[in-house]
Amino acid sequence: MINFGAVDEHIFVGNAPYSDVDIARLHQLKVTAVLSLQSDTDLRNHEVDIDQLQQSYSGHDIVFQRFPIIDFDEQDLGDKLAQPVLALQRLLAVGHRVYVHCNAGICRAPATVLGYLCHNQGFDIESGLAHIRAVRPQANPYLRAVEKALQTLRNEPV
Repeated sequence: MINFGAVDEHIFVGNAPYSDVDIARLHQLKVTAVLSLQSDTDLRNHEVDIDQLQQSYSGHDIVFQRFPIIDFDEQDLGDKLAQPVLALQRLLAVGHRVYVHCNAGICRAPATVLGYLCHNQGFDIESGLAHIRAVRPQANPYLRAVEKALQTLRNEPV
């Protein structure tokens, strides 16, 4: 069963959906896109049939995008985080309601949302994290990885 917090009316952050029931719940919430940070190892360890999940997303008219980042790896998160932050920005820009997840919704997914809030909404890291923790108290992203991603994003051509 998914467990999540609504950061605002368009962004939800939580744990990984693993079943048609979870995906149907996202559909009931009017989620139109899912951004996954699960790595290939995560999928193997949780015995996830990614093809079956993608079919379920498609059947519920939910766009699915995946940016694999290694769990508990601050370096990998810092190196790769800018990509899902930009993907979240693009999805929101075209009107999607987005569910962002990793395995437990504690580090990688909150890091992605925090990066978005700082890069696109004018939050600083502390206020952005407080905003996320108001709805997802267990959020504990690697802040140095978020800072690294923000530096990368500031250097990206517009």
